[in-house]
Amino acid sequence: MSKTLIIAEKPSVATDLARVLGKELGKFTRDKSGAFYQNDRAIITSAVGHLLEQKKTHDGRRKVPAVEIRLSARHPQEV
Repeated sequence: MSKTLIIAEKPSVATDLARVLGKELGKFTRDKSGAFYQNDRAIITSAVGHLLEQKKTHDGRRKVPAVEIRLSARHPQEV
């Protein structure tokens, strides 16, 4: 069975999501490490730092700056 991954912006938001979504998706239990919540339908975790960072670059042929987006995924124990 597949699960939905929900990434919150910070740990307190993950806690709130687990509480609120638990009413709809079923009770969430917190992992022993405290890094995430899960049930049989979803996993809720939180980000550490910025998930997306926008860097504006200027292209000589354009008047509007181009935007470069880089994704950086980190496991909470790596930080």
